[in-house]
Amino acid sequence: MELLNRRALLKSAAATGAFAALSPSLARAATTGTDLFTSDESGLLVDSVVVLGERSAVLIDAQFTVGNAGLLADMIAASGRTLESILITHMHPDHILGLPILMDRFPQAKAYAQTDIQAILEHALGGMHAAIAGGAPAGVFADRFILPEALSADHIILEGERIELLPPHGRRYRADHAGAYSQP
Repeated sequence: MELLNRRALLKSAAATGAFAALSPSLARAATTGTDLFTSDESGLLVDSVVVLGERSAVLIDAQFTVGNAGLLADMIAASGRTLESILITHMHPDHILGLPILMDRFPQAKAYAQTDIQAILEHALGGMHAAIAGGAPAGVFADRFILPEALSADHIILEGERIELLPPHGRRYRADHAGAYSQP
């Protein structure tokens, strides 16, 4: 029996957190498994989860830095699956700033965020990108940002199967964080 070390515990907790956006019906979807990608420390140890179908995949969260988003894209490509959708679960920069790298690599994929989250991103993403990427050395962060489409449905589709989504964070969270990256 292997004891959980700090890294294994973090990975387990992060995978659980990523799946918190999905309902228990995910287990009944036509998936063949999941892959967990954890960034290095420069990417803030962010986790992204790839839900694998037989031929296609759905990605949950898009990473922070160009380097980590590129490694995540390599992992998805190595799976042999077609990336259909990318779901951004919340507005923190470490979950969305890598989106342009993934969209460049998988142009057929559609990026989504639930309606409430997308509205926050629409308001804050430009300021977030400028505040974080503006002062960083070239190549650390994407040179642009991509606003995901609003997903008004309560599910996403993987190979014809519904993956039910739980509601995003509560109103207090959204209200407290909506202006965090807005510029005066």
